[in-house]
Amino acid sequence: MQLVAFRAQIGDQYYMTVKDSWNCVEIRRYYCCEHVRPTCNDISLRLDEWAHTVELLLAVHERHQELASARSQLDHDRVY
Repeated sequence: MQLVAFRAQIGDQYYMTVKDSWNCVEIRRYYCCEHVRPTCNDISLRLDEWAHTVELLLAVHERHQELASARSQLDHDRVY
């Protein structure tokens, strides 16, 4: 089992995880039954790909500010 160095919820039951000894960022959706469990599908990005993705997202939010606030509205409306 690998130790988790960092995990953050990024919205809609999606989590971003960086584990010790990995040089990548994993994005995966989790679901709830008796316990919170990961789905089978994920996206793994190398650290340079992750850094580029963050830059692109910041540029999109800067040009389209309505999208920057859309996530927080979705999280507010969702009942878990």
